[in-house]
Amino acid sequence: MKIAKMDKQMKKHSKIKEQKEPRKNLVNLMESDFIKIQDILSYKTDHYQADRRKLLVISPKPLQDIHQNRLENIQHIDYLIVQFGGMAEYINRTILERN
Repeated sequence: MKIAKMDKQMKKHSKIKEQKEPRKNLVNLMESDFIKIQDILSYKTDHYQADRRKLLVISPKPLQDIHQNRLENIQHIDYLIVQFGGMAEYINRTILERN
Protein backbone atom coordinates (compact mmCIF):
# COMPACT_ATOMS: atom_id res chain seq x y z
CA MET A 1 0.00 0.00 0.00
CA LYS A 2 2.83 2.42 0.79
CA ILE A 3 4.41 1.81 -2.62
CA ALA A 4 1.19 2.80 -4.39
CA LYS A 5 1.03 5.96 -2.31
CA MET A 6 4.63 6.82 -3.19
CA ASP A 7 3.98 6.16 -6.89
CA LYS A 8 1.01 8.51 -6.73
CA GLN A 9 3.16 11.21 -5.11
CA MET A 10 5.90 10.75 -7.71
CA LYS A 11 3.40 11.20 -10.53
CA LYS A 12 2.21 14.41 -8.89
CA HIS A 13 5.76 15.76 -8.70
CA SER A 14 6.71 14.61 -12.19
CA LYS A 15 4.48 17.30 -13.70
CA ILE A 16 7.53 19.52 -13.84
CA LYS A 17 8.89 17.27 -16.59
CA GLU A 18 5.62 17.40 -18.52
CA GLN A 19 5.51 21.15 -18.95
CA LYS A 20 5.84 22.31 -22.54
CA GLU A 21 8.01 25.31 -21.77
CA PRO A 22 11.31 25.65 -23.59
CA ARG A 23 14.34 24.02 -22.03
CA LYS A 24 16.45 26.11 -19.70
CA ASN A 25 19.98 25.93 -18.38
CA LEU A 26 19.81 25.42 -14.63
CA VAL A 27 22.16 27.38 -12.36
CA ASN A 28 22.12 26.66 -8.63
CA LEU A 29 23.08 29.77 -6.65
CA MET A 30 21.95 28.43 -3.29
CA GLU A 31 25.54 28.77 -2.10
CA SER A 32 26.13 32.10 -3.91
CA ASP A 33 29.08 30.76 -5.89
CA PHE A 34 30.80 33.77 -7.48
CA ILE A 35 32.34 31.61 -10.21
CA LYS A 36 28.82 30.61 -11.28
CA ILE A 37 27.79 34.27 -11.27
CA GLN A 38 30.73 35.03 -13.57
CA ASP A 39 29.66 32.15 -15.82
CA ILE A 40 26.15 33.61 -15.99
CA LEU A 41 27.56 37.01 -16.90
CA SER A 42 29.57 35.40 -19.70
CA TYR A 43 26.43 33.75 -21.16
CA LYS A 44 25.90 36.56 -23.63
CA THR A 45 22.89 37.21 -25.80
CA ASP A 46 24.57 35.56 -28.80
CA HIS A 47 24.92 32.32 -26.78
CA TYR A 48 21.24 32.53 -25.89
CA GLN A 49 20.25 33.19 -29.50
CA ALA A 50 22.31 30.19 -30.64
CA ASP A 51 20.82 27.61 -28.27
CA ARG A 52 17.53 29.39 -27.35
CA ARG A 53 17.81 28.36 -23.70
CA LYS A 54 17.10 30.83 -20.97
CA LEU A 55 18.89 30.51 -17.66
CA LEU A 56 16.89 29.30 -14.68
CA VAL A 57 18.65 30.55 -11.57
CA ILE A 58 17.78 29.00 -8.22
CA SER A 59 18.41 31.55 -5.49
CA PRO A 60 17.64 31.59 -1.77
CA LYS A 61 15.27 34.34 -0.63
CA PRO A 62 17.91 36.08 1.58
CA LEU A 63 20.23 36.47 -1.46
CA GLN A 64 17.56 37.30 -4.03
CA ASP A 65 18.27 41.04 -4.17
CA ILE A 66 22.03 40.53 -4.37
CA HIS A 67 21.75 38.03 -7.21
CA GLN A 68 19.18 40.04 -9.16
CA ASN A 69 21.18 43.26 -8.80
CA ARG A 70 24.39 41.59 -9.93
CA LEU A 71 22.67 39.93 -12.90
CA GLU A 72 20.32 42.77 -13.84
CA ASN A 73 21.78 43.17 -17.35
CA ILE A 74 21.02 39.57 -18.33
CA GLN A 75 17.70 39.56 -20.17
CA HIS A 76 17.41 35.81 -20.81
CA ILE A 77 17.14 34.74 -17.18
CA ASP A 78 14.32 33.47 -14.96
CA TYR A 79 14.51 33.07 -11.20
CA LEU A 80 13.24 30.40 -8.88
CA ILE A 81 13.38 31.88 -5.38
CA VAL A 82 13.56 29.34 -2.57
CA GLN A 83 12.42 30.14 0.94
CA PHE A 84 14.09 27.99 3.56
CA GLY A 85 10.96 27.86 5.71
CA GLY A 86 9.00 26.49 2.78
CA MET A 87 11.67 23.88 2.10
CA ALA A 88 11.67 22.73 5.73
CA GLU A 89 7.87 22.48 5.76
CA TYR A 90 7.89 20.47 2.53
CA ILE A 91 10.55 18.06 3.85
CA ASN A 92 8.72 17.59 7.15
CA ARG A 93 5.38 17.04 5.42
CA THR A 94 6.94 14.52 3.01
CA ILE A 95 8.54 12.58 5.86
CA LEU A 96 5.28 12.51 7.81
CA GLU A 97 3.31 11.32 4.76
CA ARG A 98 5.69 8.41 4.21
CA ASN A 99 5.29 7.15 7.78
